[in-house]
Amino acid sequence: MARMIPPIIGSETASPGEKALFARFQSETGTDSWTVIHSLDISNHRINISGECDFLIAVPGLGVLALEVKAHRSVRRDPSGLWYLGNDPPTRTSPFRQSSEAMHSIRNDVTRRLPGLGGVLFWSAVCFTNSTFSLSSPTEWHGWQVIDQADLQLRTLAELVTSMLLQARRFVSTKSTAWFNLESNEPTNEQVESLVKILRPSVECYESPKARRRQRDAELIRYTEEQYEALDNMNPGRNERKGNESRRGHARRGSTHH
Repeated sequence: MARMIPPIIGSETASPGEKALFARFQSETGTDSWTVIHSLDISNHRINISGECDFLIAVPGLGVLALEVKAHRSVRRDPSGLWYLGNDPPTRTSPFRQSSEAMHSIRNDVTRRLPGLGGVLFWSAVCFTNSTFSLSSPTEWHGWQVIDQADLQLRTLAELVTSMLLQARRFVSTKSTAWFNLESNEPTNEQVESLVKILRPSVECYESPKARRRQRDAELIRYTEEQYEALDNMNPGRNERKGNESRRGHARRGSTHH
């Protein structure tokens, strides 16, 4: 099974498709060396103010795949270019463009922070978990960038993702790209760990000693005042004496004025 980050899927995940894929990544064989990051927020998105990647799959020796998941039971695109995904409002944003922009945003951020990852293949794809995808577009996406319901029923995720990354590697190698070497074994296990540290670092927050001292001092003053008030409430005679003393003081001051 793959290493899942986080190791459990959160209750905030509404997509049944994401839940199904998460369970399969956790249970299927052939993904033992993989690292899968679920629901990765993208603060430095290339187009939008922010974004999200449903699954970022790092496979040692092959590459990193950004997978967009669509669990709609119907998918179509009309002649004007509008996409209709289930009952969602029509949109001009293609799921393939959505996945590609997320992938490029992640890659740009990662290689800016760690240039040593510049030779790692990053690719994008879309998974339609609850529908059979029959649309074809020789200019906007490759046919092998799609995983649909039929694919998920016939093959394991290990087979589907491996096949996709192998085809992506072959495709990129046909282009004049100085950064990519088809014979490389990147990402290595070490590079995957570096990727995880960049994208999902451990976070620990502590209160500073100075802030703790201020908090203790404030609490001491508050508790002392509360104790005095409690003592006054438990000793009515003390309150009466304080009242008599206050009245005598006022009387003396009054006689002095006369």
